[in-house]
Amino acid sequence: MNKLFKVVAVTLFFAVLIGFVAFVSANAPDSEKKRFPFFSQSASRNESSQLFAENPRFPEDAEIKSLSFTASDGFVKPLGRTVFDGGIRWFSMSGSGIEFLCDGESVTITCRVYNSQYVTYNHRPRVAAFVNGELQCDLVLDSESENITLDLSAYDKDCTVKLIKISEGTYSTVGVSAISAETKGDICPSPRGTLRIEFLGDSITCGYGLDAGNSGSFSTRTENYAETYAFLAAKELGADAAAVSFSGYGVLTGFPSKGMANDYVIFRHYENSLVNCNDIPAGQYWNFYGNANDLVVINLGTNDASYCYTEERRNSFVDEYKRLLSLVRLKEPGAFILCVLGDMNNSLYPSIERAVSEYRDDTLDRAVKCATLSFDMGSLGSVIDGHPTKESNILAAETLVNEIKSLGLYSFPETTVSQYPTVQR
Repeated sequence: MNKLFKVVAVTLFFAVLIGFVAFVSANAPDSEKKRFPFFSQSASRNESSQLFAENPRFPEDAEIKSLSFTASDGFVKPLGRTVFDGGIRWFSMSGSGIEFLCDGESVTITCRVYNSQYVTYNHRPRVAAFVNGELQCDLVLDSESENITLDLSAYDKDCTVKLIKISEGTYSTVGVSAISAETKGDICPSPRGTLRIEFLGDSITCGYGLDAGNSGSFSTRTENYAETYAFLAAKELGADAAAVSFSGYGVLTGFPSKGMANDYVIFRHYENSLVNCNDIPAGQYWNFYGNANDLVVINLGTNDASYCYTEERRNSFVDEYKRLLSLVRLKEPGAFILCVLGDMNNSLYPSIERAVSEYRDDTLDRAVKCATLSFDMGSLGSVIDGHPTKESNILAAETLVNEIKSLGLYSFPETTVSQYPTVQR
């Protein structure tokens, strides 16, 4: 009798265990399904590919009507670091913003500039709006509040609408206070991309001077994150991506003034949700746990290079770079970390390789590696202050895409038509 009881008990235990595992697998978030191969990815892929199919928010036989929405999670997909506070979706960082699906004739997005009266002419925020991946509006927000209206009538039925900030976070913060649409039904968040990527960088990642030519001085009006290697690579991969990047910033020091080191380093803002928004409480610390990335790309060291011309300083840079890797790993335990450098000064790349090697040996963390960008070093010309051109960013994006695909983080489909412009080599 005791033997029979044990058999029945063991059988029941495994039956309950299998049922629990099946429940967890079916209900696990996409981030966990991608991070652990134990979970099947087929369901999330099929759901993402459906988009509008059988979506109750987009009834086929409904009439067009005027509807209004907030930029809350129920209606939009946040991109990058954003904060929803007081009915407004705020964002500072390059590439951050919102994305949603709409089946209608037009959409109007109301944008606000945080503390607009204190943002100077050359530091005004610049935003870009895309419909089905095509740029439809590129606007510098010179007023405290401005409406951006997008015509959807030329597109065949359903549209993906994206609004992002294409100037850097140091000088301004933008909020979406309202969304109105001429639509058949509600707007809704767009599906998650193939990957979630966060870029840590400096002016190169911000798109410094990309619309300025090779003369003039810095202005956020000529910054264009949407033409950078980071944006182009994410677009090619179908990834959700944004950047924590600031002009002049480094790891050990920012660009040195009169040869002196300073504290313009990525550590100042890496843990922040927003920049210069102290009276928005949720803007101070970013919720890494609830917004995990699959990949973190670090492109820092260009500004440090002007200071680290001695062995002692290069050793200090290595130590600080290892500290950065440890911090990123603490905040992003499930992400792969890819350390790159380019396209202005590659002199610290051997130091980055050393930092990564020592970090891997010390921690046994194998989800981190180095890679170079194109390193054209001005062969395709430059924009203001020697920064890389749009053509240079295209080459860097191509290099980065190939490197990311080689990591095996996701099964990427073969692309039949390149999304990059033609580059004369």
